[in-house]
Amino acid sequence: MYREKIEEAKQRRIQALAKADLDAYVASYDEKGAILLERGQEVRGREAICKQMDNFIVLLGPMHHVLESEAYWKEEDGIVTEKGRFSYSRAENSKPFYTGVYIYTWKEQPCGNYLLLRDLHIDD
Repeated sequence: MYREKIEEAKQRRIQALAKADLDAYVASYDEKGAILLERGQEVRGREAICKQMDNFIVLLGPMHHVLESEAYWKEEDGIVTEKGRFSYSRAENSKPFYTGVYIYTWKEQPCGNYLLLRDLHIDD
């Protein structure tokens, strides 16, 4: 059941990027969510994530985003870690401009949906 809920959450993120909808994208993060960056830096909290992603989404506009799951690890207290491959492209059938591996840590919410607690993208 958790995999279906996580796939739904990922589809909401994908749709937000397809529409360049910053608010919908940021809403996919838990209130304590974080983007983990290179060299140990992190962007923590929805407000900071909004500022970080604003430039990316405004600069690139609508984009096609693919997330292909490879593995899940379910932990206690509604925490699930997921590993997979990602790509970003200008349109569905165009060559990706950014690809790599992602590691997401999801947190189950009281309503049963999942939001991102941690988000790490590693470039190819």
